[in-house]
Amino acid sequence: ASISRFTPEAVKDWADAGMTVAAGPYFESTSPEQCAVMRAILDRAGQHGIKVILNDAQVAVHSDEIPEDYRQRVRKAAAEWGGHPAVLGWHLRDEPTAAHFEAVCQAARILVEESPRHIPYINLFPMLEDTKRRVGYDDWHRYLDDFLDKSGLPYLSYDCYSHMAPDPQGRAVYFENLRTYRDAARRNGVPFWNIVLSCSHFNFKDPDEDSIRWQFNTSIAYGAQGVFWFLFYMPDNVYENFRLSPIDECGDRTPVFDALKRTHRNFTRRFGRLFLELELQSVGHWPHEDAEKGCELWTDKTLISSMDTLDRVPMIIARFRHPDGGDWLALVNGSMDRNTQYRAALTDPNSRVLEYDHNHRLIEHTPTNYGTTTDPQGQRYLVRWLAPGQMDVYKIELEGKH
Repeated sequence: ASISRFTPEAVKDWADAGMTVAAGPYFESTSPEQCAVMRAILDRAGQHGIKVILNDAQVAVHSDEIPEDYRQRVRKAAAEWGGHPAVLGWHLRDEPTAAHFEAVCQAARILVEESPRHIPYINLFPMLEDTKRRVGYDDWHRYLDDFLDKSGLPYLSYDCYSHMAPDPQGRAVYFENLRTYRDAARRNGVPFWNIVLSCSHFNFKDPDEDSIRWQFNTSIAYGAQGVFWFLFYMPDNVYENFRLSPIDECGDRTPVFDALKRTHRNFTRRFGRLFLELELQSVGHWPHEDAEKGCELWTDKTLISSMDTLDRVPMIIARFRHPDGGDWLALVNGSMDRNTQYRAALTDPNSRVLEYDHNHRLIEHTPTNYGTTTDPQGQRYLVRWLAPGQMDVYKIELEGKH
């Protein structure tokens, strides 16, 4: 969105929605008026602990070649904005095609050289047959490796909304992309960020609170260290069938805003920075007969040995390792529209099970009243209800590792 729509008060929407990073409005650094508004927005963002990706016209990559004076532009931008503590980096380009590959990689290298404390922000396509043609690579793994090597980016960012389309293969494509970007990030020693859907458009369905929660928690279970949303604001002009973004065309908050707010705030107040510290060890889907094509099946029984759910609603099961050696289990209801109760058997019945409460206190897990947690043979179970896309997280201390 253009900065003409914004005042510093817009930051209150970001803060109330529980955002920690925001892509700022597009502005022209040649305009003193626009720069003044942008600086006030940064000041306000800093007060709320929000980092901002600047959408600064002077460093954006608009063509298949960067301008001859591009390094000077970056130096100027770094001198003007780089000292502000709320600046995370600069937006260079969204979804570069093959024609823009060399230019965006060169631009990213220059920005890192001239302002090493900041990131060049480039968002990539999802892996689809059409986008393979557009980027000029049949092998997406090679594409991501080459892109990271030539750009020097310290992360991967991409968007994928196929799970919100009526295509019966949409969910499989979504998870295949999560796995592909996770694997590339792991190979190259960088984190990855997933952009998911918060604005109805084209043939994608209207996001509701269940699908917002599902998108967020499936990203976390696959090891994403950032979740971004498209779009937070309606486009500046009437555009196709875009509608019901968190902030609508009248500047009002929609139910999607409330869904984002609850999802973000409940996650942050419970887990804090935990998932920025954890390293994903495995993730898989259960039950095997219902897993979409291309989804990894759950086989890692280090922490739990079996899974069952009411009506066999699908689950996503992930194991993480903390630098302190601790083992963590994440269980996500894989359905977007069905509640379920799961019953997971602990591999080690003598495990100590802990979890965070909503005040970020690590406490002993307390069994619920909805089902037995120990059978006559001494087998212990984790038994709980989950809403669509809801996630439970446990620290499980195996006997002998307490």
